[in-house]
Amino acid sequence: MKGFIVRNGPTPLVYIEDQQKIMKAWLKKTHRTSHEKSVTCIAIGDYVECEIQEQANEDIAVIHEVYPPTTMIVRESIRYPNRNKIIASNLDQVFIVVAVSHPTTPVGMIDRITVAALSGGLVPILVFNKWDEKPTDQAVWAEMESIIRMYQPVFKVLTVSAKSGYHTDELKACMRLKKSIFMGNSGVGKSALVKVLTGIDLRLGEISTSSGKGKHTTRDSVLYLVEDNSWVADVPGIKQLGFIQTDDPIQYFPELYKASAKCKFSNCKHDQEPGCYVKECITNGTIDARRLESYQKLKDEIEPEYFKERSMPEEKRPPRARSTGRK
Repeated sequence: MKGFIVRNGPTPLVYIEDQQKIMKAWLKKTHRTSHEKSVTCIAIGDYVECEIQEQANEDIAVIHEVYPPTTMIVRESIRYPNRNKIIASNLDQVFIVVAVSHPTTPVGMIDRITVAALSGGLVPILVFNKWDEKPTDQAVWAEMESIIRMYQPVFKVLTVSAKSGYHTDELKACMRLKKSIFMGNSGVGKSALVKVLTGIDLRLGEISTSSGKGKHTTRDSVLYLVEDNSWVADVPGIKQLGFIQTDDPIQYFPELYKASAKCKFSNCKHDQEPGCYVKECITNGTIDARRLESYQKLKDEIEPEYFKERSMPEEKRPPRARSTGRK
């Protein structure tokens, strides 16, 4: 019987699709899994094969196989720096929440979340919240407008307000029939938005096995059923996002990747090389220089150490220095 994980932790919960029912789960010691290269046993969103057994007058879903995920959000493992921990599997999209007033979110952090989403196969959507609390300082507001203009040609951008309900209908429509996760700095209004959109208070946390709605505080990762097979993920705070690296990270900067195909040299570093079309686009204003700066910072972090490590056996790889991306 097939289902997917809606809560991990000591007592996992699984949603059985045929029965449209949430029940307690148990991971069989001899289970088959696709997560051998990760420190994760199971993650929310993982599709599993299970068998329903009755134990102590209660049905338990015994998981004996975890299927390979189609999408992933990962972070670096704290205990094993060279390995990733899967935060969530098989989600469709990431809503990156940014406050237009306070607190501020650095462009570098926004870019890191978009890279983590794209590298894991998810669609990033930028949500600029607190639209009814625009800063009165004209310089601050001009900077925010420039950030919005920078991302609009690249990603879907929504301007909303959890407080007034401004454009929340458009955001709710984006969630329909999807598995979504809201990410961003503390205080930007992620929980407030989810509560307005779904009636679920993420600060309550605990999932009900009958309704899939909140009850009380938990530190487990949870997928909440909203309606019409729409789900929203709640995960503990993530201090170090990772991404699934396969090659040059420029492929996760769509406008840079497209422009780089027209550079004079195929191995152009988009720095001082002649005939660099990326630099030309920055000069004429079709690409924002901050995006190239984010890409170069990310590339500097992973090269050459990352690719050198990749060629070594995992047990011999030295621990990599962890970075938050902040100066």
